[in-house]
Amino acid sequence: MPQAAKRPCKKSGCSELTLSGYCEKHSTTDNLYKYDNHRGSATSRGYGADWNRLRVQALIRDFYLCVRCKANGDIKPATDVDHIRPFNGKDDTLRLDIDNLQSLCKACHSRKTAKEDGGFGHAKS
Repeated sequence: MPQAAKRPCKKSGCSELTLSGYCEKHSTTDNLYKYDNHRGSATSRGYGADWNRLRVQALIRDFYLCVRCKANGDIKPATDVDHIRPFNGKDDTLRLDIDNLQSLCKACHSRKTAKEDGGFGHAKS
């Protein structure tokens, strides 16, 4: 049976020919898009305008510095605001409790998240 003709990759601007929707380079991009759609929007997960205001307050409180690095004698700018104890749903009071927030650099936040839940929402195996 003859093979189907190759078509251009579905990624805008990519002219790579492929048998499936996306070329090898962009197939992971498609998977990330599907994962983000599955997770829901930031607002639906509890990160709306009220969260953004509180996030800025936490960064100001911590002088925009990573609290974990600072505790180790290192000074690094904070890029993320993390819930010390994870919250359970939009109605959990821990979600908007400033005493439950800490400013972290990307590296510290990634390490903490991976240790707690296997990495950014993936269940530990």
